Amino acid sequence: MCGILGYFDFNKNLPSKNEFKKTLNLMKHRGPDGFGIDSFDYGFLGHRRLSIIDLSNKAKQPMTNEDNTVWITYNGEIYNYKELRKELEKKHFFKSKSDTEILVHGYEEWGIDKLLKKINGQFAFGLYDLNKKTVYLARDRVGINPLYYSFNKNKLIFASELKSIIPFLKNKTLNKDALNIYFKVGYIIAPSTIYNEALKLKPGHYLIFKNTGTSIKKYWDVGFGDYILNENKIITKLREEIDRSVKERLIADVPVGAFLSGGVDSSAIVATAKKYKENLHTFSIGFENKDYDETEYAESVAKYLNTEHHTKDLTESDFFRLLDKIPSVYDEPFADSSQIPTMFVSEFAKRYVTVSLSGDGGDELFGGYERYKEIYKYAILNQFIRCTTPIWEKMVKYNYNHNFSTKISYFSDYAYYYYHLSKEFNIKEKNLLNNSQLMDLKSYLPDDILTKVDRSSLAVSLESRPPLLDHKLIELSCRIPFEYRFKNNSLKYIFKKTVEDRIPKKNIYRSKKGFAVNLIDYIKNNNTDYKYFKGYLSESYFNKIISNSNNPNYWAIISFYNWCKYNEK
Repeated sequence: MCGILGYFDFNKNLPSKNEFKKTLNLMKHRGPDGFGIDSFDYGFLGHRRLSIIDLSNKAKQPMTNEDNTVWITYNGEIYNYKELRKELEKKHFFKSKSDTEILVHGYEEWGIDKLLKKINGQFAFGLYDLNKKTVYLARDRVGINPLYYSFNKNKLIFASELKSIIPFLKNKTLNKDALNIYFKVGYIIAPSTIYNEALKLKPGHYLIFKNTGTSIKKYWDVGFGDYILNENKIITKLREEIDRSVKERLIADVPVGAFLSGGVDSSAIVATAKKYKENLHTFSIGFENKDYDETEYAESVAKYLNTEHHTKDLTESDFFRLLDKIPSVYDEPFADSSQIPTMFVSEFAKRYVTVSLSGDGGDELFGGYERYKEIYKYAILNQFIRCTTPIWEKMVKYNYNHNFSTKISYFSDYAYYYYHLSKEFNIKEKNLLNNSQLMDLKSYLPDDILTKVDRSSLAVSLESRPPLLDHKLIELSCRIPFEYRFKNNSLKYIFKKTVEDRIPKKNIYRSKKGFAVNLIDYIKNNNTDYKYFKGYLSESYFNKIISNSNNPNYWAIISFYNWCKYNEK
């Protein structure tokens, strides 16, 4: 991955080149291998490079076409670039072996919309067409790579991370609506950011900026339908697509490894990768609290597959060291506690590789979250009762408004999804399980999971690639009837059947422990006291938190105060 930055103003009220360079270098961690800046009448393009494909200087960015009329700064990987290059070489001259040039010449040949529909990968880029005096911003289909921006009628600023936009903002007023959402779900949902003056480009969208105005268009979406009704046919197609996706994501001119938790998703990715890469390094981390530790499962898979496996324990000192780093890494409040082990395993993996495959996306695609079991039950209950207003909806709404403590109390957060996001994302699914998965795919996945992985890995200049989030694989998963995603009371039934011959069954059919850490454990079990949190929380609230480890908001509150204190500096 890389760091990209752009600043355009049709009134030519531009920062100095030195100011631009200083702001670009705030993302040096995303691209320690080099940088480039190009100036134009109306703005700048900047790039921090993490060299992955074509390590030569010919692949440096910003990159241009033959007559210097189309320029690009790009963060990502295009996995079908060799195939597209063969098509484009008939009319265009290529000076490098990089995938970046595919975007430049592909835009010339097909235009922005057709280009985006032809490429397969994870990406965010800013492209400037001098002749049209137009800037295009684009983000990949599921939001693997981030893209922030700020604009008014005449000015557009964009960057891979919010930290490189903030210095250019005249005002930085907190977005109260976004903050309210944050305290409900633990992250800020696109297109909002913590500031009113900055936004995130949604996955599967592109932005057009010109002196006549700005517009945003969607180029990709997905929904359930056109179902494959034969189980064996589904399994055959899934194996083909998983093999193709993993094989494509092993392409690099630097060392490639894989995260290995011991769960079914990461184990399946590693097992597939071993088919194409003999000496594969794998990485897992352990916890002092064995309720969260999965290293025995990871090590058993590594032994079974004969990988070069590496394991390291996350200690109390590691935890608090990384807790201090969170605000500088994430730029806005973010309260997924698994960010700390993700940062830790990324640091660990970077010692050996520059690219690491991950198992992200399996739960969203194939129905792996425990809450789906309850959702399925209420969907069946609603069908049985056949009430006009679904009974689950009544129960969720009551629970959300009254904080009713029952077996479905965890629905209070999920109620936010249903009542707010289903309309925003135009989700009209009648099947409740489909509806829930689509909302997770379009919000929880990009705004929480993928944000966490991108910041954690790029903070140490490591590129993470999730093969399960190949868009063709996603489209295939949406053709699987929910009866095959949840069958015999087994979550991810069809995915587990698909990889059953690749990894030990004990790693497939076991309960999940997750990848989170419990702050309460570190406070209670390791003699951490209130001193660390002075200035973040009052002593009375601190005591209230540690007396109730089931409080779902404690991590969000601590992360928010951590962010506030960092930004007071």
